[in-house]
Amino acid sequence: MMSGKILYIDDDKVLSKATAELLKKRGYEVELCHSGEEALHVEFKKKADLILLDIVMPDVSGIEVLKEIRKIESKNLLPVIMISSNEEGESTVEALREGANDYVTKPVNIEVLEARIKTQQEIKKLSIEFASKKEIAALNAMITTYNHEINNPLTIAFGMMDKMKRDESFNSETFEKMKKSLHRIKDIVQKIRNVTEGNHVSFDEYINDTKMVKLDKN
Repeated sequence: MMSGKILYIDDDKVLSKATAELLKKRGYEVELCHSGEEALHVEFKKKADLILLDIVMPDVSGIEVLKEIRKIESKNLLPVIMISSNEEGESTVEALREGANDYVTKPVNIEVLEARIKTQQEIKKLSIEFASKKEIAALNAMITTYNHEINNPLTIAFGMMDKMKRDESFNSETFEKMKKSLHRIKDIVQKIRNVTEGNHVSFDEYINDTKMVKLDKN
């Protein structure tokens, strides 16, 4: 049984409540919104994983609500299924052009609706997985580049330290401090390289809502 949070926006209270009850029996969490105007004040991302949206509403149309949704959320991350009557063919086409993922017609067939919902949920899941893999691939490429760029000057630095050790003015205390610092850099580079050996990247919180790649502390 599939599950998920659905925001159902429809001014027809009788139809929307009946449909919502059928969806709840199938394991979905459904929140109702009975006007386009009300919907414009909703934080869509926090309220739902998927939106059911009636096209024709008296105050603000479903098309206008859809446009607002698409200003903040993409089709891949927040699917929208429009609900239309058979007489609203042109409006349905407009909705699809404005970023709707799919549509169903009234009277709503719950089996068809659930099939459309499941399809959009699966597409969303695959889109997120694909984006994650692309992010990891880009991160790995960046890490490989940084490893190369850091290792070259490190090699030169270690070579210069060997020359310093043979110099008559050699200072052992300073040398050990430099050696310790360079080995620390080398150790960090190795930890960063280890990130590329897996297929999962973890992050630590940094500052100002930014993150850092989480390195092995061993």
